[in-house]
Amino acid sequence: MINKCVVIGLGGIGMAYDYELLDEEKILTHSKALKLHPNFDLVASVDLDSFKRENFKSKYSCPVYKDIDTLLSENLSIDIAIIATPTEFHFDNIKKIINIKGLKIILCEKPLSSSHEDSQKIVKFCNENNIRLFVNYIRKSDISTKIIYDKIQSSEFETPIKGTVWYTKGFLHSGTHFLNLLQYWLGNVTHFNVINNGKQINNYDSEPDVHLSFEKGEILFLSLLESNYSHHSMELYASNGRLKYDQAGYVIEWQSIVEDINFPTYKVINSEITQIKNDLIRYQWNVYCEIVKFMNNQDHCLCTAEEALVMQKTVNEIFNSRSSN
Repeated sequence: MINKCVVIGLGGIGMAYDYELLDEEKILTHSKALKLHPNFDLVASVDLDSFKRENFKSKYSCPVYKDIDTLLSENLSIDIAIIATPTEFHFDNIKKIINIKGLKIILCEKPLSSSHEDSQKIVKFCNENNIRLFVNYIRKSDISTKIIYDKIQSSEFETPIKGTVWYTKGFLHSGTHFLNLLQYWLGNVTHFNVINNGKQINNYDSEPDVHLSFEKGEILFLSLLESNYSHHSMELYASNGRLKYDQAGYVIEWQSIVEDINFPTYKVINSEITQIKNDLIRYQWNVYCEIVKFMNNQDHCLCTAEEALVMQKTVNEIFNSRSSN
């Protein structure tokens, strides 16, 4: 079955990240993934910017509209709508697009909205209209994520786990990429403690240092200044080895525990590294492959609306605690 799709928002992940890339293997945007994937048909897009609209029309040769109201006036039948606009517009945009004829799925960029309250309302709108809602946490759909999950479940990576996450550009905007992975691997957050309030970066996001307790581990989130450089990494220590999730997930390494060659009564982390496969150069393609699994009633690795709400509730509580310190 071919699913008709519309992309709302032609910024970075909507269209721009791979617009001029010569490497066809890299699939980093919704537009490119939908154009190439055999199960989807990119039938339209929406953006307020006339320059972006012209670029889209030139590359993808399908209709592009200046706003959602104009799209709705065309009375198109669409199966899947992708929300790739700035976070502060997600709520209003989703309220409008649920009126698209035949709409079955909404894939919304992360975070779902700028507040937990608005996210709850969005989920309610979708449920009332029988629309399935997913949030585009791309790393959840990468092959490495399921590999690591299976190794934790089988105790090949032993729990409890301790670790550190480094992030930039806001806990809600970027830190939740890792929160999403860790909730999948280690279970729900059971407790948190804000160590440093960090910087307020806009009216709905900030950069606290925070210690989070999960069902199967303890993780310290630490922020760095985006103005210096962008950096996202994670280092997890099990009792039988170390997992390094480096360069935002493009390099993932496991090191087991071995006897120290100099001091036989001691055990140390092995200098030999086992690489864990990832496919992040096609991260957006991978998300749509998971959507196909969902539509075929198969197990999938997508971030559901319910998962996103649990995450945002945790973030909301962290921010409230931060503001009271």
